[in-house]
Amino acid sequence: MKLREILFETDQTDHRRWRTESMREAFDIPENTNWITAYHGTSEKNAKNIIKTKLRSGAWAATDYDTAAKYSQIQAHGGKPYVMQLKLYIGSCLPTSGYITTQEDLVSTPAGFVPKDLLRKVYEIE
Repeated sequence: MKLREILFETDQTDHRRWRTESMREAFDIPENTNWITAYHGTSEKNAKNIIKTKLRSGAWAATDYDTAAKYSQIQAHGGKPYVMQLKLYIGSCLPTSGYITTQEDLVSTPAGFVPKDLLRKVYEIE
């Protein structure tokens, strides 16, 4: 393993711990839970692409459907508005003015959206 990879892994671990604490505090998430259900407003085409590829770092999600539905009208850009219900690993997100913002690229798994480096551990963090 290269030094850069070791530093990145350490850096992400520290950031994830801090993000987890921030998310627990902002959304009153119990200690035994590592996930939050959120809603992402987009177009139907983009939703399919997100599931196939990833949810990018910097994407936002709302904790209520109605907010995401309003945003999907803007984000559809002439396409069909779509609201995705997401299950997000809280160590990869931050609370931002009532919303949730992803801080890493997240890939879809049967358990929810997680950072790629946690794919093999996804069932351990449920």
